[in-house]
Amino acid sequence: MRVNEPGGIVLSRYLRILRVPRREPGLAALAELTSAHLRRVPFENVSKLYHRKDAGMRLPDLVPFLDGIERHHLGGTCSLPLDLEQDHEVRWGSDRYVLKPRDGAGRSRVELYRDGGLRHGYQVDPRPRRIQEFERVIAASFDEGATFMNALMVARFSPGRSATLRNQTLSETREGRARAPRTLGRDGLPATVERHFGIPEAITRQALEGVSLTAGV
Repeated sequence: MRVNEPGGIVLSRYLRILRVPRREPGLAALAELTSAHLRRVPFENVSKLYHRKDAGMRLPDLVPFLDGIERHHLGGTCSLPLDLEQDHEVRWGSDRYVLKPRDGAGRSRVELYRDGGLRHGYQVDPRPRRIQEFERVIAASFDEGATFMNALMVARFSPGRSATLRNQTLSETREGRARAPRTLGRDGLPATVERHFGIPEAITRQALEGVSLTAGV
């Protein structure tokens, strides 16, 4: 993401949105920031679908990204810890995420297991790269056949509760107990997204125009 405002202004706004005070860098500060981001910012592709016509095949600016969080409860970012000494598991309903320690080349990996089987995984290479090196990958993510151009995915964590919407299936976990997934009608998805995740119904309705909802997520 590109910054089109002075960095200090953007950082101050980000911290204000998360309701986190500015602190000296350190592990405790990073843990607080990550936890606050996880609770406030959903993982979702509604914004990608919504902006695909005007943003084109490029990374959004950081300021519009913050606008989306603050005004419409949008989000979309991910992170992966790099200092694990052994496998670390995160369970979320029927999903089990396994975060792997770095290999001999310094690369980290996360794997997603669903209903006992490996669904997919990805690897993070920490070597410094120029943003131009990602242009092909970014462009491919907007292809007609790309996963997030043919699916709906919204996920949010909060203390004692999580909710995930994959296409037309809503899954919820409360106090560690998973509720039976519910299959929803397509016409009701925008209202469901607003009710459970706060994203305005009108934005989701426009984002889903022409989306097949056939890709597995």
